[in-house]
Amino acid sequence: MNDIVCGEPSGLFTERYEWKQLSYGTPVFSNLFNVFDATGDQYATIQSSPRSTIIHPSTVIVKLANRELYKPGYIDRLGRFLQQYGLQYIGISRIDVCCDQNVFCTGRNPQTLIQDFMKDKILKNGLCEYAVHGKSNNIQNYSSISFGSKTSAVRAYLYDKTKELREVKDKPYIRQVWKENGIDENKPVWRVEVSIKSDRTTLVKYDTGEIFKLNIEDIVHQKCVEQLFIDYARKYFSFKHNDGQKNKSRMKDVVLFNPAWIATTRPIQITPANNSTRMDKTVLKRIDHMFNEIRCLDEADKLAIDHVLTLFMTNKSLTRYYHNKILGNREKRTS
Repeated sequence: MNDIVCGEPSGLFTERYEWKQLSYGTPVFSNLFNVFDATGDQYATIQSSPRSTIIHPSTVIVKLANRELYKPGYIDRLGRFLQQYGLQYIGISRIDVCCDQNVFCTGRNPQTLIQDFMKDKILKNGLCEYAVHGKSNNIQNYSSISFGSKTSAVRAYLYDKTKELREVKDKPYIRQVWKENGIDENKPVWRVEVSIKSDRTTLVKYDTGEIFKLNIEDIVHQKCVEQLFIDYARKYFSFKHNDGQKNKSRMKDVVLFNPAWIATTRPIQITPANNSTRMDKTVLKRIDHMFNEIRCLDEADKLAIDHVLTLFMTNKSLTRYYHNKILGNREKRTS
């Protein structure tokens, strides 16, 4: 899980956590804090005091540190943390869920999956952009594939996590979790990851038809996280064997995960009733311009602007306008 939008803190320093304010903020928030727990591990990054009047002045973004997410009971700790500092939970702005494995449940090699997709031996369900990375020797040696663009409400990834830990930054606590769960770290470990933004956290239950908004209470237990992963993976990371039929829905499914993992909900999009104005479109263009034209932004800054961009276009029902007009016009200019 990545980011949770909350209310403004009533206090900053306690015996249990140490807050260290950085000398800089982000393009969206004036204040930026690193929070450390009693063991010295980084617990979270806090952004507060938004610069823009578009965002409510009491808005705070809490991003849990990666290591915290591998510790048992992190949701309970988060609840106590919010209560301790007078933070009121509002909603999830982004959540990432993943599944690590050496091979898929049928023994299929993840790299072979990418190769088969690139050769049209298998077809992905749904339409979306994709990008692949790898090296070309005598054969195409793929290390990752992603589905969706940076503005997509949901993006799905398949990548060699072992390679990332080796070449980018090693995280021993991830390797420990692999060991505890029978994953062989001496072989390539591949991660399927689904990144979900706030405007795609509404789900409908298959059995009752009930529509609900994803809440932190829905990911309290490991089983809940696993269920959330499979619910989104079934829609955003599923494939068909290409047997030449015109109707893709009649093609045989590519089995990747345990068949006992049954999806119980389906992500849906509900368009807000708010009507956008000409000024709203102008503001959206300015946010997009900031995201794409300022070259010196680091990843944290880009992520913050991306959050604002997504929340604003969703609230103002401008998602289609953004894709068709703003992105469409940009593609025409660069083509």
